[in-house]
Order: sequence, then C-alpha cells, then structure tokens
Amino acid sequence: MALPSNWSVQKRIFAIAALPAAIASVLPGQVHAQSPENLVIEEIVVTARKRVENIQEVPVAVTAFSAEKLNEGGITNIANFGDRVPNVELESGNGSTGDANVYIRGVGQRETKSNLDSGVGIYIDGVYIPRASGALLDLNDVESVQVLRGPQGTLFGKNTTGGALVISTQKPDDQLGGKAMVRAGNYNRLDFQGTVNAPLLEDKLLSRLTYASTNRDGTTHNVYDGQDYNDESREAVQLQFRWLNSSTVTTDFNFNYTKTTQKSRGGPCIYSGEGNPPSQIEQSLLLVNNGLTTPGTSPDGQTMNLKAACKSQSGDSLDQWQFASDASGDYNTASYGASATVDWEISDTLSFRSITAYRHLEEKSRDQELDFTSLPVLSRHNTAPTTNNYISQEFQFIGSLFDDKVEYVAGAFLFSEKGKENYNSKTGASFGSNYIELDAQGGFAGNPAATGIPGSTPNATAMLLLDAETRVETEHLGGALFSQADWSISEQWTLTAGLRYTYEKRKLSQVKSSPNIDDLAVLPFSVVDTSDYNSSPLTNTIYVDQSGRGFVTEGYGFGTDPIYAEDQVTNDAWTPMASIQYAFNDSLTDMFGLDAANTYLTLSKGFRAGGLNDGLNNDLQSFDPETVINTEWGLKVDALDRRLRANIAVFSMSYEDIQMTSIRTGGSGRPAPVTVNAAEATMQGVELEITAIPFDNFEVGYSGALLSGEYDDFMDVDGQGNVIDRSDEDMVRAPEYNHFLSMQYFLHTSIGTIVPRAEVQFKGETDYHLTAEGAASGDWVSDTATVYNARLTWTSTNEEWEASLFGRNLGNEYYITGGTDVTNLLNLGNLTYGDPRTYGGEVHFSF
Repeated sequence: MALPSNWSVQKRIFAIAALPAAIASVLPGQVHAQSPENLVIEEIVVTARKRVENIQEVPVAVTAFSAEKLNEGGITNIANFGDRVPNVELESGNGSTGDANVYIRGVGQRETKSNLDSGVGIYIDGVYIPRASGALLDLNDVESVQVLRGPQGTLFGKNTTGGALVISTQKPDDQLGGKAMVRAGNYNRLDFQGTVNAPLLEDKLLSRLTYASTNRDGTTHNVYDGQDYNDESREAVQLQFRWLNSSTVTTDFNFNYTKTTQKSRGGPCIYSGEGNPPSQIEQSLLLVNNGLTTPGTSPDGQTMNLKAACKSQSGDSLDQWQFASDASGDYNTASYGASATVDWEISDTLSFRSITAYRHLEEKSRDQELDFTSLPVLSRHNTAPTTNNYISQEFQFIGSLFDDKVEYVAGAFLFSEKGKENYNSKTGASFGSNYIELDAQGGFAGNPAATGIPGSTPNATAMLLLDAETRVETEHLGGALFSQADWSISEQWTLTAGLRYTYEKRKLSQVKSSPNIDDLAVLPFSVVDTSDYNSSPLTNTIYVDQSGRGFVTEGYGFGTDPIYAEDQVTNDAWTPMASIQYAFNDSLTDMFGLDAANTYLTLSKGFRAGGLNDGLNNDLQSFDPETVINTEWGLKVDALDRRLRANIAVFSMSYEDIQMTSIRTGGSGRPAPVTVNAAEATMQGVELEITAIPFDNFEVGYSGALLSGEYDDFMDVDGQGNVIDRSDEDMVRAPEYNHFLSMQYFLHTSIGTIVPRAEVQFKGETDYHLTAEGAASGDWVSDTATVYNARLTWTSTNEEWEASLFGRNLGNEYYITGGTDVTNLLNLGNLTYGDPRTYGGEVHFSF
C-alpha cells in the first residue's frame, strides 16, 4: 500500500525505516542457536469469533492479553491499552473526565451524551456497555482482554465501525480459594483488590465475589480553589454465580457495581486567538455603563478580560502541573448491571447462547470548565443526576455442518435504552434587552432587599452572566440479525462470509429554560462577601464586583415559558463482510523456515446509526449515519521453534459521513458540542506486533503502527456561522505513529522467579482540536513523546506470593493527552497532560 501523498519526506523515511529496525532489535543472530526445550511463546486462545481459536489462525487484526500478561505488564485499567496496542488511542474523556473515550484507527467518539454511540464497542462477558460515563474500567478479576481493530458487526450484537474491546472476567470454579492484592505508591496511592471463590452446592452452584478500590491523590493543582485535581477514587463490586443446570446447560450470572468520585484532570488555559477579532463574549465582558470602555471585574476583583486571564493563568505563567479554574471539576458516577448468560450444548454440532443484560448509570455531578480561567464566564453543571437505563437481549446459534467443513454463528440482538440529562450552562454575558438597569440607589427597582448594593454605580447597565437550563430525554430502540460462516474449502483455503441487518430508532425531547430576568426584581436576594472562594454557588445570591461596574447572578428563577423540541430519526442498513484465508502448507513453511503461517484478505462494511443533537438552539439538528468500507490484508507467522511470532496488518478504510465532534455557537452565544458529518474520509495504516525470545528466558515484545487519515470532503461552519471547508485538516486522535517496546528476563532462583521488565513508548504527533480555528492555530497538536516504564517482580516457588516494584513515566515526560478547543467562540481552550512520574509497590497473595 502506498503511503499517502500528504506525508512529508521525513515521515516517509521514518515509516520505511522504523518497522525493519524494530524487527532487527528483537531478532539477534543467536536466536537460531537456541534449543527447543527452552522457553517458547505461549499459544494464545481467543474467542473473538464466538468460539475458541488460536489467535494465529484467526483472520482478524486482534491483540489479546491473558490474565498473566496483564499482570506482567502492570495493566490495571483499560486506559493502559493506549500505550501498547497498535492504533489504539485511549484516554479519559477528552483528557479531562473519567469517561472512556476509545479510538481505534482514528475512529471513536469524544462526546458522552446518551444520544450518541461510540465507534468502538466495549463488551464485558458479551454485554455491550452503551455509555462512556463510568466506563473507564479497572481490570478487576479479569481472565482476558481482546482488542479487535476494524469494523465489527457480523459477530457482535452492537455494530461498531472502529473496533471492539472484549473483556472476559474470571468465572467461578469448583475450588475454594481466593486472592488479594494491595498496592501503594506516591501521591498517596492505596489500592486493594480481593476475590473469594466458593462452591455453594457441589457440582451445582458456584460463586465468586470480588471487591476492589482504587485511590490516589491528585497530580494537578488548581491555584484558584487550592485543591488537587486528577485524583482517583473508584470502587467496584462483582458477584458471580455459575449454575450447572445439567451436563449440557450452564448459566452464568453477573452482578456488578462501580462508583467513581473524583475530580477532572484539569489543564492550563491556552489562548489561540492572536490576530483574531475579539469574540462576542470577549466583547461583552468589556460592557460598562452602556459602552465598550475599560474592562469590568469579576466578583473577586479579577479583570474581566479573557486574553489577559488566560495568559496569566496558563502553563506559561504557572508551574507545569498547575492551572486556574472557577469550576469545581467534580465527577461523580455510579453504575450497576446484571446479566445472565445461558449456554446450551444442544448436540455435538450445535450450541445455543442467550445473553440477557440490564445496566443503570447515574451521573450525579459533572462540573466542566469551559473558559479555562478563574473568571466566571463559561461552565457546565448537572442540575439533576443524569440517568441511563439499558436492557438488551442477544441470541446466538453456534454450530458446524458437513463434518465440520462449515462453521457458523447466527444470532439476533435487541435493545432498549432510555436516558435523562439535566444540565445548566452558565454563559455570558447577556445581550440586547437582557441588560439590567440599576436605579439611582444602585439597586433593583421594586426590590427593597436588593437596593443599596455595595459598590454599585447608580443608573449603570450591569453586566449579567446568564444561566440556562436544558433538560433532555432520549429513547433508543434497535436490533439486528447477524450471521457469519467459515467454509474450509481445503486444508489450506478457508472462505468466510457474513451479513448483518441493523435497525435503530432514536427519539430526543428537549426543554430549554432561559432565566426570567424579572425575577431579579422580586426575589429576596442576599449579598455575600466575594473575597472568599465559594465552590457551591448560593441560591438567589448576587455576587458583586469590587469596582461596582457589574455583577454575576446565580440561582435565580427560570422562565415560565420553556421552549420544547422533539424529533426522532430511524436508520437501517445491510453490512456484509467476506474474507479469504490461506494457511501455508508444509513446503512453504519449510521453504521460509517457519513453524506456521496464515495470510488473509478481508473486505467488510461497518455502520453507525445517525442521531440528533441537543443543546444548540431551540430546535434539534440531525446527523447522518456513518458507513465505512474496510480493506485489510494480514499475515501471521510463528517461526524459530516458536521463539518468534510476527503479525502484520495493512488496511485502508474509506468512510462516508464520518461522525465528528465540532463546536457550534448556540443561543445567547453559548458553545455546544455537536456531532457533524464529514462527507468523506480515508484512513490508511500498517500495524505490526512481534514477540521474540532471542535467548534463554529473555522475552522481547514490540507493537507498532503507522496511521494516516484525511478528510476528503468536510464542510462545516465557523464561529460566525459561515460555511467553511475543513477538508485539509489532520484527523483527530490519529497519531502518525506509535511504537511500544518491552523487554523482560525470567531469573529462576531457589527463592522463586525474579522478572525485571522495561518498557518504552514512542508516540507521534497527535491532533486534539475540535474547531477549524483550533486546527489552524496548531495549538492542539501534541509533540512527539517518549515514555519509559519499569517493573520488578518476584514470585514465590509455590506461586502463592508475588511482590512487585513499578514505575511509570520515569522520565517525567510532559505530554498532551487531550483538551477542549472552543477557539471559534472564545479564542481559547485548554490542554490536558498525561500523568507525571508515578511509582510504588504491590503484593499479591493467592490461597
């Protein structure tokens, strides 16, 4: 596959040179001299295609981690896969909240609203996790994780265009036992995990209970409220039962609960409006006495000038891990789920599976800063908990025909989802008739409680920062029929074909309430001392600035005539796939000195349903479904007496109406994230994974990816509502390259096995912008980053005890992981950064 024309000469040289260099680094000449009885690469079993298969024989780009490999690499959360799986970009929501924003091959979803789906599906024990909120999952008592890249649909209940994360938990068995882990580290890290496995009724009912807690102090500091952000505080409980109904029927029950109470990551303000005219809000912040004169001031005396505030409160003026924000940054979610999976072995050639699931999500608070300064200009808060309820039912028939020459999966998937969101967008300032006139006494006419406001100027036009409440209810119904079959034409050739029909309907109801300005003249207001920070705005309180030229109000009444909007969209699609696979015969493997090899060519189509945007104006705006055609060639090789494994995938993905997040200006100048369609986009890339044992007890792993994405046709609008062409922009969250190299040595001693491990990650430039103005500024493009990790593990001879020392980001690299770009509205935004150097130790005990 030719590299895209927009790659520079330097990038082309690196692309060509990097992969062979990586291969050479793990293939010293002495590999051939090793004896076969030494350490060899383990066989990895996957269930990505609904049956147990050797990963090397599956014609799918998939990376799999067993529980042992997760432990060796210190992988404790799905966010860690962004380091070591090719073309996976995984950070906590835009780098700020605790949401799971997963991107594979440049495809994902930045927004977490209940009226949107991600391009990457997350599945736990076959159950689709619909909402990203609270889904940044800790890997507690996990048996395996499989990361599938490219469109998935003919084998999965929920269709996805980018890929899937498939998580399988450890199931109850018939042995009484358990395990415990304690982890401690810097930033007051203290984690615990405990599991008890107990048979309840012999050969009939088994149980497994796991509790886990994750706790760490914040790594960033808000200089405005004096608190640390980017802390971790999560709890999880999982209770499982396995009911052995009969010799042919097994039922697995899973009940789980997770809770997250922590603050956002936080990050410095970045002003990108140099040379741009002041935005509408920037101009409004200069309103004093009906004119654009000297700047007003905030309640605590700060000059109401966004540019000055951003510059003085940015990473240029503060320490590296500091920022300033008047929003509290609270993030508080709780979710619980229940599922029942029935496996029935009908005969030797046919089995049936039923997966019934229910999930409930409650997001109690999500306080988001939107102006990224300590000025009270833009922020968003929940006015009531956001809730989401999801029910799904999936049926699968898995079988074989014609003496196992044909193996197939056929199924049906149904789901119903309902959500509620209530949020308050504090924006400012108000315009036009919403100016508030003060009387000659410096108060509100007709409101004795509000007269004589300290410091106010008689007969002035006060600057008012405006609150607006939006209430949204969503309904999402859908289903699918899917099937896939493998036909073994001969010992070497296998043909795979699949087909899926998808139907989805979304309904969205919106109620928008703007402030009732008249309430300011009749409600009993109180005046508070604004010199002290108050993290929770008081109801019906006037915050008066020290210069007497303006004030901010919070908690006043909303209009009695709210605006209603309701609409629905329905989409359906047929999505086929076909693949041809060739297993090398003995003559070819002998010719190339291989143990085994498979190559495949796949053509598949993916589909993501369209939907509706809320929160922009008084009406709802729809966006179209997204479709993708994926062409992929792969080669999987085992060689050197199973001391070398190399898998490569080369792909090209052509999108129509790819769903992107953009920022639009809504009513009263409010920013609103919306989903828009780029008419055409193309992704091309190469992925390589290598595991090698160059000499006794020494294992080297490498994963690398090259990715180039471009919008072939993308028309959007700028902050003023003008149509603009964004086709020349780089795609977001699509690193140009990502290389990960690990090395570990197994030292066997009389007191146990000692394993030192070292890792290094090289990550290329990555775009995180949201707007055309942000893309043009170049401020949301990360530099290249190099991150070093290390781990030292001791395992006792009876394998009951294990102790480890670990360190991540040992070089204390300061690298961008995301951010929010509202350049088209405010000429600014923020950037968020990865964690600083962290280290600690942990102890495991099994019984």
